[in-house]
Amino acid sequence: MSMWLALALLWPLLLMLRNGMWLAMEQGGMRRAGPLPELIDAWWLTAPLPALLLALGPGEATLAMEGWLLGGLWQLDEMRRPWLTFSALLWFLAGCYARGYLAGEQRQAEAGDGESFRRLVGFTLLWPLTLVGNLLLIVAEDIPSFYLGFATMTLAAYGLVVHAGHRDARLGGFSYLVMAFFGEALILGGLLWSAGSAEAMTLTELRAAIAEAEQGLWMATLLWLGFGVKAGVIGLHAWLPLAHPVAPTPASAVLSGVMVKAGVLGWLSTLPLGVPEAGLAPLGQAMTLLGLAGPLLPPHSAWYSATPRRCWPIPASASWACWPAWWAWG
Repeated sequence: MSMWLALALLWPLLLMLRNGMWLAMEQGGMRRAGPLPELIDAWWLTAPLPALLLALGPGEATLAMEGWLLGGLWQLDEMRRPWLTFSALLWFLAGCYARGYLAGEQRQAEAGDGESFRRLVGFTLLWPLTLVGNLLLIVAEDIPSFYLGFATMTLAAYGLVVHAGHRDARLGGFSYLVMAFFGEALILGGLLWSAGSAEAMTLTELRAAIAEAEQGLWMATLLWLGFGVKAGVIGLHAWLPLAHPVAPTPASAVLSGVMVKAGVLGWLSTLPLGVPEAGLAPLGQAMTLLGLAGPLLPPHSAWYSATPRRCWPIPASASWACWPAWWAWG
C-alpha cells in the first residue's frame, strides 16, 4: 500500500512531464511532421485514478521518508480516506468533462492556432500539478508536506483561472492571487508560530501544541483566517465571485468542489477542535456566526448582479465553513 501512496502522487507528475515534453518539442521545432497529438487523451484522464484506487482499497497506508524535506510522513487513514475518495473521483469526472469542453481548442490548435495550442498545453500541465498539490495536502501528516501541497494546489490553480486570457479572466486571476498570497502568509505564520513553540513536526503534534500553548487562541485564529480564504469565509471571499465565473467549467468544478473544501480540511488538520482545554470557544462562536451569515448574502446580491453565477459559490462554501465550528466551541 505504501507504493500505491507514492504512485498516486507520482503518476500525475509523469503525465505532466509528458505534455511538457510535447510543448518543448513544438517550440524547439523538433516535433515530427504530422497531426498534432491529442493533449487531453485517455492517458491524461488517468491522472487521479491511482489515488482513487488507493482510496477504495482495503486497509491503511503509511509512507515515511527521512530524506524528504524535514522528514516526510504520508498517511491514508479512516479520516483521510473519504476526502481522498471524493476528491479523486471529482478530479476524474471533471477531467473527463474537460476533454469535451476543450475539444474546440484542440481543433484550433490542430489548425495551426499557436495561441490555442499554448493555452491548451498550459491547461494540461497545470491541471495535474494542481491535482498533485490537492492529493499531497490530503495524505500529508508532516507539516512541510502539508504546506507544500496546499501552496502547490493554490498557486497552480491560478493558471486554470486565467486560462481564457481575456480581461475578466485576468481580473479574476488577480483577485484570486492576491487573496491566495494573503491566506498563505497567514497559514505560514500560524504554522511557524505553533510548530516552533513546541518543535512539532507532524499535524498531530501541531494540534497538541496549540491546545497547550498560552497563545493557542491567537495561533488558531491565524490558521482559521488563512484557511478561511480558501474556504470562502465571509469577508475573505472576495476572490470567489470573480474567479469562478471566468474559469473553464471543469476548473470551476474542482475549485468549488475540492479546493474550497481544502480550507475545511486545513481547519480539521491543524486546529484542536473538540478540546475544551484549548480555549477555542470564542473562535468557534465567530466561525458559527460567519458561517450562518454566508448563505444570506448571495441571494440579496443576486438581485443586483448581471451574472448570478458569481453568487452561488459563496453559500456553497459557507455551508462547509459552518459545521467545524461546533467542535471549536469545546
